[in-house]
Amino acid sequence: MELKDILGIWRCINEGITIDFNIRMFDPKHDKGLSLFTIYGTDAKGNKVWYEWQGAVVDLISNPDTTFTIQIDDIIYTEDKPEYQSLKVWMLLENTIILELANGDRVEFQKLK
Repeated sequence: MELKDILGIWRCINEGITIDFNIRMFDPKHDKGLSLFTIYGTDAKGNKVWYEWQGAVVDLISNPDTTFTIQIDDIIYTEDKPEYQSLKVWMLLENTIILELANGDRVEFQKLK
């Protein structure tokens, strides 16, 4: 798997909460993409949810368990939530990606673009 394989906008909607994972552009000269991860909406208890990070995705690192760690540099976030800042690609299909969060949760996203 290469970085350009995950280029695009990926979305998950679950119980009023939207999660977007966006590799906004890919620069083949430097082999990196700019990314944005956003969680927003209103949860089942009526609480507003908003969290975001952005950074430079510089590599996909192959792991022995067949996942790929997404290496992110220069990350800037609204609050420090390591569970969302350390991501692995657990599975990739044409229009579906499953990301494994640092806490072990696996979240399925659909490709928008």
